[in-house]
Amino acid sequence: MGNEQISFTFSFENIRKFIVMRAILYAVLINVFFLVALECGYRYTGGVPTVKPGRTNLEFQWKVRNTHTESVIYVIGDSRVDWGFADRLFTKRFYKLSGRKIQAINAGLAGASVAKIITYILTYHQQEKPGIMVINFTPASFCLFKNSPGEQISGLKMQDFLDHRITNNLAEILYTYGRGIRSIFKHFYYYMHHGYTKRIAWFSRTVFYDGFINAEKGWNDGSKIVVDISPYRKMFQTLRNNLTHYKKRMDETCNVIRKAKRLGWTVILIRIPVGDRLMELETGLPEYFRPKKVASKVLLPFIDYSSDPRTSNLPREESHLKSAGARKLSTILAHDMSRLLMSSNIGGKKP
Repeated sequence: MGNEQISFTFSFENIRKFIVMRAILYAVLINVFFLVALECGYRYTGGVPTVKPGRTNLEFQWKVRNTHTESVIYVIGDSRVDWGFADRLFTKRFYKLSGRKIQAINAGLAGASVAKIITYILTYHQQEKPGIMVINFTPASFCLFKNSPGEQISGLKMQDFLDHRITNNLAEILYTYGRGIRSIFKHFYYYMHHGYTKRIAWFSRTVFYDGFINAEKGWNDGSKIVVDISPYRKMFQTLRNNLTHYKKRMDETCNVIRKAKRLGWTVILIRIPVGDRLMELETGLPEYFRPKKVASKVLLPFIDYSSDPRTSNLPREESHLKSAGARKLSTILAHDMSRLLMSSNIGGKKP
């Protein structure tokens, strides 16, 4: 009798566990089905992902914090640096040419203010002695753009960095990832009242081993993008319409550079080449917003790669270098920096 009761209890317990496990399985399957349906519906109605077009603030801060060599070269600028400077390739090439161990850091951020990047570096540079700043000049990064590396993230660990990379990858794979119910509801509400809307967005992001980050833009209906520089025309027209304001912002950037020089930093100004139409727009601005004027005012060496025969055939788009162009420019820059800095004995003894 006792054995029969134990057997009955045991069987009842197994049945109960089976029912619970089946309920959990059904719940998981329903949730997965709902998420897949939501993702497909979001894409079908014209939704786009939230891919970052370049380096994020956390990635920027991680790079600055994990610089361990005594001598550092920061290459500073907006997305033209973020997408166009291979710092690992530069470091290897520079050492081969000069025999000096100097670590290069791609300190570019899309839509970034050069003044804010320099201020961040002056505040959080890891080494005791100052290093070298190579600043890429664009009128937008000197007096129009406002992005910055952001507030210092305390206690940043490797796990935080890896989690951040995973989040970026998920945002590329799942268009609805991290958007929130309210944002998704607004999207579907708009679609119900206005129908499918053709939109342009960043759809993929590539972190190159060489040290730069690139992104691919496209239309949400899959159609091909025609190169368009009208956003730059609008920006520069805004600049012309408010010359007093933007001259003040240019002066503020120059003052930050002067501060870096007073603190012992070696500062060099360069200009990364772009397409002919965009270069024509930039050279058509008033003289106050041209690199030679800035170099003269702040007393900086200036290397104009846009007129350098070595860069005439660099693979590029209208506003940025392509990956092969970024690698080629980085080797040219390493050669020029090793020659330029040879006499100043920065980064170690002369070979």
